[in-house]
Amino acid sequence: MNDSKEVYFFRITIDTDFEGRNKEKPFREIALLRSQSLSTLARAIVASVNFDFDHCYGFYDNFKDPFESKEIYELFTDIGEDSTSGALGVEHIPVVRAFPYISKKLRFLFDYGDNWQFTVELCDIKPLSKRSKYPKVIGINGKAPGQHPSLEDENESEGCDQHSWFHKDCTVCRKLEKEGDELRWFPDEPTKKKRTIH
Repeated sequence: MNDSKEVYFFRITIDTDFEGRNKEKPFREIALLRSQSLSTLARAIVASVNFDFDHCYGFYDNFKDPFESKEIYELFTDIGEDSTSGALGVEHIPVVRAFPYISKKLRFLFDYGDNWQFTVELCDIKPLSKRSKYPKVIGINGKAPGQHPSLEDENESEGCDQHSWFHKDCTVCRKLEKEGDELRWFPDEPTKKKRTIH
């Protein structure tokens, strides 16, 4: 059996919760060939939750603080932007390199502004039994959130007023809070449009 014809089965759990569901996290199940790249996996993840594939992203092994990871794969590396020190790219790294064994998990971070975080777990590896086009979504559980939640929804779910912003999953926010800074709107911005950090 040619190993390149193995199919990798992933569970993708949506960890970011701007909508305050506080229920079981939605997830997707995605299959792709072991030879396909991390960029192909990233595109499949984003498509599976109906997001636009319009932001940079990366895969990290540190779930508490991605930028302190020992294992890092970032699009920034491929496009020549400032990447995290030691980061490999995503366009030429096959999934088998990043996920060498079943149960391996990485954090997928999409859109460094809105900070969408997903847990990517390799759940199974099987021989390719018939011709099929990969990647493909093979399972859907739960409703995915909207990519750009409205400001009113965020205010209600997080119990904060429109002038104070803090996301506990955001490394930048945690650092600013620790330093005593407060995240506020720019004075000349409409109150229900863009935010200063996210």
